[in-house]
Amino acid sequence: MNWKTLSIIFTLLSFIACNEEQPKETNITEKATNEDLFIPSIDQTGSDYHGVYHFGESEMETSLLIYCSPEGGYFAQLKSGEFNDDATEWIWNYENLKNVKIEGNKFFSDKSNGEFVTEEASGQLGLRMFNSWSYEGEEIGYKSASVDDYYVGDYTEASLATITVDELKEWRLEELRLMRNEIYARYGFKFNKGGAMDTYFKITGWFSPQHKNVDALLTPIEKQNVATIKKAESLVLDPLTPVKENAMKGVLVGSWICNSSKAFELKEDGSFYAEEFNNNQSGTWWLTKKVLHIFTNSDTVKFTIGHMDHTKMVIEKVDLKKWHNFLCQTGGDYRVYSVLTKDRPAMRNLKNALVGYWYSSEGFELKADGAYIHHGPDCADGKWKLKDKTIIIKESECGGMEMDFEFVTSDRLVLNENWTLFRKKKEDASIPTPKSEHQ
Repeated sequence: MNWKTLSIIFTLLSFIACNEEQPKETNITEKATNEDLFIPSIDQTGSDYHGVYHFGESEMETSLLIYCSPEGGYFAQLKSGEFNDDATEWIWNYENLKNVKIEGNKFFSDKSNGEFVTEEASGQLGLRMFNSWSYEGEEIGYKSASVDDYYVGDYTEASLATITVDELKEWRLEELRLMRNEIYARYGFKFNKGGAMDTYFKITGWFSPQHKNVDALLTPIEKQNVATIKKAESLVLDPLTPVKENAMKGVLVGSWICNSSKAFELKEDGSFYAEEFNNNQSGTWWLTKKVLHIFTNSDTVKFTIGHMDHTKMVIEKVDLKKWHNFLCQTGGDYRVYSVLTKDRPAMRNLKNALVGYWYSSEGFELKADGAYIHHGPDCADGKWKLKDKTIIIKESECGGMEMDFEFVTSDRLVLNENWTLFRKKKEDASIPTPKSEHQ
């Protein structure tokens, strides 16, 4: 075969190659098309993919929350934003995806499907969407935050797991209302301007009122919890309602405080426990008609109850076997106080529980915005903050002080120095107790 024949053959091959149909270009990012950079993420369980994935940039950016609830089943929520009509405010919008499931490293939803991948060099987890909502074609969103970082507020559990009425039965009414309205606040619900809820959430720093109605934005878990919290609110009794004799046993379960600030616990299983310095006491308790019996290794006491409500019991008569050893005694005369108060659960957020007007011989007020108001002849106002279980006060003239406390309830603040402060009046507390403002 001569060189002319070879030349003709090469020419024909080149013509065929140039006219062969070429793969169409896909409008995707360079990272997403470079298969060498990513490997399928298949060695994880569905819960390992929980988190927030960030897609796009600037006005096209979106965040996708993926979460598997403790009861089973996934939900995914897409968060995106846009400027309002006059371009003065950025408005956040939320969309709950349907038919969400994860199989292996595959993600499925009614809006788009994808797969979880890992960047080989850095090990960073990403989600490759085959039809992205912020980009035409494929796009990879990188895991940018955990689920815990996505939700803000003091009662984030209301967005993460279904709650039962039984779990809320000891909660105070004002706390239930805050918990329920916080669900709406996270979506930017517009409360009554200047109202208690509007005022309360505006000082959080994260609340931004943007929407008149957010019902459609709530996840199935949040919708169910709103209904549950409302039911719990309807069951809250007036704490001052007298308890009938046949219901006393149930109300006795809990922690009771003597006026000397010493506390003991009556447990549902009939056991008794009290912490008193290095002399802890334990034993049993039972109720006979209106007589509370407490038996310990060191003492036996009988309290004849004259009146009981959900905040206190008034003792008509006290019988002590070794009356000088029981923890409710105080002072040189070993007297036993006749009124025991019930330790009502404090707010889970300690800072909110501390907000209010506290007093002993003198008083001070801790405001929700961090202001400290001194009520007394000396020193001046200033600022306060909470670190662990220490209240740190900086006064404008007297320097400041630190107060370590053991616990705080709705009515009492017990310091480690065995000093008890009392909330002045319920209406003076800065924590609001309004009716629900959500329509």
